[in-house]
Formats: sequence, C-alpha cells, structure tokens
Amino acid sequence: ASQPGNDNFTAAESVTQTLTVSTGATFESLFGNQTATSDVDNDGVPALVEYAIGGNSTANDASRLPQMSRNGTSVVLTAIVRINDPAMSFSAHGTTNLAGSWTTGIQGTEGDQTGVQQGFSRRVFSFDAANSSRAFMRLHIQRAP
Repeated sequence: ASQPGNDNFTAAESVTQTLTVSTGATFESLFGNQTATSDVDNDGVPALVEYAIGGNSTANDASRLPQMSRNGTSVVLTAIVRINDPAMSFSAHGTTNLAGSWTTGIQGTEGDQTGVQQGFSRRVFSFDAANSSRAFMRLHIQRAP
C-alpha cells in the first residue's frame, strides 16, 4: 500500500502486506472423505445435513435440526442454515397429506439472527395449511456438484 503526499501532508511510508484469500467452507474441507449420506456418529443425521445446519460428524446434532410451529393457518419451519458455501441452497416443501403431492420451492425469509454463528443464517419457511388439521414440512437441501 502506498499513500502519496500533497500540499498538506507528506507521503506515507509504503508497506507490503500479504493476504491469503480462501474460498470458504466446503463439505469436503470439513467432513473429509465422508459421503453426503454417511452418519459416522450414529445420531440419525446424515453428514450433508450436519454440514448444512452447522453440526459436525462427531457429535449428536439432533438439537440443531429445524423446528416446526403453527401460526394461524400456516405451518412454519425455522432452520439455521449454512450461507458461506455458494454450492448450498435451501428451500422447503409442504403438504397436508403425506400420500399427496408436496408444494415445493418455498423460499425462506431471514429470521432473528441473535445467537447465530458467522457463516449461517436463521431462515423461516412458511406454508399455508388451509385450515387443515394436519400439515407437514421438510427442509430441502441442494448442493451443486
């Protein structure tokens, strides 16, 4: 970096600084040779899901799974998801009948970020259950190859 002088200030001493730029987290960099469906800690949460929600492959991550609630006629799924990996994308699916079709591509909105670690975001997905007594949602995680 350098800063030339002018009529009011003398020139600053030039300084050289080396910066290392990394591409951020990747599944491979954090989970080594595991596959997306492996579950080495036997907590019932596949490795790709653990990566997506900020868990790790050596601890029980069940407490980090998305939470569901009801708000009037809507079913709400709240999840903390990884945003520091551009290969990851998230949406939700909803239905009122598990034997029927799912509404896909429900995009989340940003929720309260209190307590959310850097590189992640709390997302809130909402599905109108049309006054149905039963409603279901699932988080859809996609990872570009």
